[in-house]
Amino acid sequence: MLSVSRRREQSSLGSREAVATVSPKQNQLLASYLLNLQKGEWFVFEMIVLDIQGLVDIGAQSLATDVFVVLRIFMRDRPQFEALVRRNRAFKGLSDN
Repeated sequence: MLSVSRRREQSSLGSREAVATVSPKQNQLLASYLLNLQKGEWFVFEMIVLDIQGLVDIGAQSLATDVFVVLRIFMRDRPQFEALVRRNRAFKGLSDN
């Protein structure tokens, strides 16, 4: 499987235009979070962030990375959350994966 950056290079797309392949596991995780949208976007955002932080704390790096991908998908149409993620140190290692 090609990495996102490699696919971006091959297709000559910029980072904002690159489309990553989302795994079935990530799709399922996203769907489970979206079930809570009736409580508000901020509630879902905080729930995802807290889950990532908890997963990192217990050493579940792979699952934390999957949930981080879900967070990026969730934020795609919600730019108001972007600055919060960039400032949070817990996401530094995940964003490189």
